Amino acid sequence: MTLTVSACAGSDDEIAVTTVSTLAGPTTVGDDVFDVVLVRRTAIGFGDAGLATSEDELSELWDEWEPGVVRPTVDFDRDVALVMTRPDDACADLVDRFEVTDEDGVPTWTPVFEPPPGGCAQPLLAWLHVVTIEREALETETLIRVPADEPFGVTERVVRFAAG
Repeated sequence: MTLTVSACAGSDDEIAVTTVSTLAGPTTVGDDVFDVVLVRRTAIGFGDAGLATSEDELSELWDEWEPGVVRPTVDFDRDVALVMTRPDDACADLVDRFEVTDEDGVPTWTPVFEPPPGGCAQPLLAWLHVVTIEREALETETLIRVPADEPFGVTERVVRFAAG
């Protein structure tokens, strides 16, 4: 899977990073059912998460979070879009896979972030992530849990997908 990641601090250039899912198993969902379509620095802060299931929902969210920035294209007939903001250093960690657990009978997907090859330790920045997930991979009702990042005061966020 290839995605575009904004370069380290001080540059608006973009670099290409190739990621490979490193785990497989009954509780892991790999990149065969999701794509990281955008990772970029943002000025809106961090700790937010939303799930868009239509063009209108993504447009509304994007107008609030990233006005004036071209938004990614999503095939909503096939996918939903998980949009989240996370704190990180100048080289953002990337969604590598999702761990799937059962939460009172409801599948719960949690993105697992891994540092990019080479990584870097620079000042704290806010990063916007857009990850598309195939609708067929989700159950009729699915929770998506974006993990907390307690050192930075970011609480866990849970968004709900309901087919229909």
